[in-house]
Amino acid sequence: PFVYGGDANGGIVARDLDIVKGLVSRKAETGYPQRFFTNYTKGVGHRFRVFEMVKILSDADMCKGATLSFQSLSEAALENVQRDNIRLDVYADLQRMYTEAGIFSYHEMILGLPGETLDSFCAGLDTLIDAGASTGLFVYLCRVLPNTEMADPEYLKKHGITTRRMPIQSSHANLVQADVGPPEYEDTIISTTTLPLEDWMTAVEVAWFIQAFLCLGLARYPLLWLKDRGVSVTTFARWALVEMRDATDGAGDPVYQSLRNEALRIDEYIERLTTGSQDYHFAERATFGAIRWPIEEASFLALSLDRDRYFDELNKLFRRFLTDKCYSSEGLENAIERNKRELIHWGDGDPAVFAREKVWWNRRGGSFLKGAT
Repeated sequence: PFVYGGDANGGIVARDLDIVKGLVSRKAETGYPQRFFTNYTKGVGHRFRVFEMVKILSDADMCKGATLSFQSLSEAALENVQRDNIRLDVYADLQRMYTEAGIFSYHEMILGLPGETLDSFCAGLDTLIDAGASTGLFVYLCRVLPNTEMADPEYLKKHGITTRRMPIQSSHANLVQADVGPPEYEDTIISTTTLPLEDWMTAVEVAWFIQAFLCLGLARYPLLWLKDRGVSVTTFARWALVEMRDATDGAGDPVYQSLRNEALRIDEYIERLTTGSQDYHFAERATFGAIRWPIEEASFLALSLDRDRYFDELNKLFRRFLTDKCYSSEGLENAIERNKRELIHWGDGDPAVFAREKVWWNRRGGSFLKGAT
């Protein structure tokens, strides 16, 4: 039912459009393939052909969306890895084009490229969010692949690159079958000259926060409400990460127990990464099936277990921030109530089915907020 096109630059030649039309025609005749996915070229000169391919597939209900990949918005990092990005105005036009056509688009960044700093990483995230990437933003840790320039000892030394070797673990793997076969390993960058370990750890935390609370919708409306008042999402994220973990009441108890649990989860995740742990994904309770969840999805599911408690803590968190910064809270309650009302949930259904079909399968295909785009 699913066909994966092993192409790194789909749409780079005119023939690719004919292939897509042929697949759609075949589905109309036989019902298969039900879905098709490939990696599209990022070349600006081919953007209209790629859009036409994605639209044809989308109209036939054969794809989940289009990738708009940036890797980084740091000029120094892009120069060090010999990459170039599309201009932001072109990106904004593409984003608008896909949105108007009702096609979901997602956006990919790489954390750990040499030349990136904590500030440039956060600024890049905020720039993409400002351009409309508030639903489908993915952040991947930079891996050093064998037989590439980055793996050259002189390159590693020049950029002060430190890596940790860890087993390759597929997200959403069935835990019953996950360890079948010989293990494979990869080297993940955890620090560079411009991104020391402590800054890298903070960047991992910020990436988790944005993917869980903004993109998966746990707090999208209050975050966008705050952004409209001049507070960037990464600024709030860096403040909230400390507050969630450390804030206590007069009796010394955590102010945000559920949120604190997730802050401790990201601490554990980073500990596993920096020590080269054999397992750095999470099996989030038997409630959601024996699946290895990426950390932001594990947090989404965990916080969905007690929605009332979570949104009560979220309200406290935002109000504490506004009080600390002497900002007005007018409009905040409406934003949080709307978020609670529209955030998808399994209700009386099966949470394991919800997790599989709405969180895993739907991650690249739509919003986690009812009625949102």
